[in-house]
Amino acid sequence: MAKGIFDLFEIWRLVCDVRPGARLACAGFVPPHLVRRIRRTLRLLRLESNVALLGPVSENDKWQLYATSRICVFPSHVEGWGIVPIEALLAGVPVVAYDLGAYAGTIAQCAGAHLVRVGDVAAFAQEALALLSNEEIDRAALAQWAKRFTWEAAASEEEGILDSVAASGA
Repeated sequence: MAKGIFDLFEIWRLVCDVRPGARLACAGFVPPHLVRRIRRTLRLLRLESNVALLGPVSENDKWQLYATSRICVFPSHVEGWGIVPIEALLAGVPVVAYDLGAYAGTIAQCAGAHLVRVGDVAAFAQEALALLSNEEIDRAALAQWAKRFTWEAAASEEEGILDSVAASGA
């Protein structure tokens, strides 16, 4: 549950209470032992027609999902770096996520990332609703901002850290 899937469904129920037709596409692997619980939760929350469980998607399909999305909701409780929010921003899609330490040097610096306290599903839903209502989002600016996060830049930063450690004799 580190990826916040059950928080996501609670959040989306709150979103759908205000915007009944709101649709959510969930891409990614679901462990077999959670499938029944997920379907039951969707049924109990009356979200079966609002949530599509896509499972793993191809790289091309992933970018097509970003291209057709208004927002990215990513309530992960644990992240090492957070590739999904950065990809979303690169695609020009604003992000709502929990305020994790892993984001301090990345998306926390972006106006297109809206971070809320971990576990605060009501605040998360409010941020999502505000973004869904905002017709003024500059997708090109979000994409331009995110372009700084390349694998080359990450490797260079890591190399610099290792060089500093080596030079200090630690």
